[in-house]
Amino acid sequence: MKICQKQFPETEGYYMDEALKSNLDIMVKHIKKDWDFVLLVSGSGQVRVGKSVMAMQLGYYLTQEVNEKYGKNYTFGTDNICFSAEELFKKSKEMFKFPYSVLIYDEAAADLMGTRILYKMTQALMEFFRECGQLNLFIIVVVPDFFDLPKTIALTRSIALIDVYYSGEFQRGYFSFFNSSKKKKLWVYGKKTLDYLSTGHSFHGRFANFYPINEQEYRAKKQEALKSRIKAMSAREIRNRILTETAIHLIIKQNWMSETELANYISANTDCHMSAAAIGKIYNEVRNERGEIEEENITKKMRDKVNDTYQLSI
Repeated sequence: MKICQKQFPETEGYYMDEALKSNLDIMVKHIKKDWDFVLLVSGSGQVRVGKSVMAMQLGYYLTQEVNEKYGKNYTFGTDNICFSAEELFKKSKEMFKFPYSVLIYDEAAADLMGTRILYKMTQALMEFFRECGQLNLFIIVVVPDFFDLPKTIALTRSIALIDVYYSGEFQRGYFSFFNSSKKKKLWVYGKKTLDYLSTGHSFHGRFANFYPINEQEYRAKKQEALKSRIKAMSAREIRNRILTETAIHLIIKQNWMSETELANYISANTDCHMSAAAIGKIYNEVRNERGEIEEENITKKMRDKVNDTYQLSI
């Protein structure tokens, strides 16, 4: 169904799944009872699947509904989107004066700089929830992989999960919604194998590639945040990151440990939570940089060609 027609008359609003809208309406109805609602938006462990677009559409609609239901005059734009933990803490203190507002935490480097940023992101969220208490806000957290989150955020602190994914030949615009109980089952049954299909979702649907805020401003702010993140990394941090990636690549390639075994070992023996998906992502990135994936593809094509020739000769 189309929503926010008044705000976007040129497109007659934008599309939102009716079941998704109904769930958001329930949250708007009850937030006045001194609730915080934390929504998670993940991307099935993938990048560039539309997580941020989905989060912005949620944020914009929630803001408009709060305005209409509670007589507010809030706006939703890039100021509502935080690309770092520092910005999240700062904005939350500002938003405290404006109950029922929306904050999106979309760490700029989470998709690009791997587990180090994800670890710092989750640690920042844990600290944020400990210090800030009840803010009476809608908080939308954008993260590549639901299974990378600590248990407290994944299960206890969040009300629902919206997992965004592509289908067919890289067609974006699909999501699955997990309410609190379904989210718990997904964590219990899916975390070990990183399987988002391990349990049933509450419902699934489609969403459009529609930016409810100025796309150019959003991209510029995100790019600036990413540049700041990279500049903040010292030469030592960059070197240590390269060494870590090389070590992971060697361990997996030499079959000393599988991705799951290595992730479990790190998580059990350090205070750094790692998932097999995160290990696999690092391993494949290094293979790709070294041309190993391309070599494997060429070898596979040669094998397939030999097999095809052999079958035809029979």
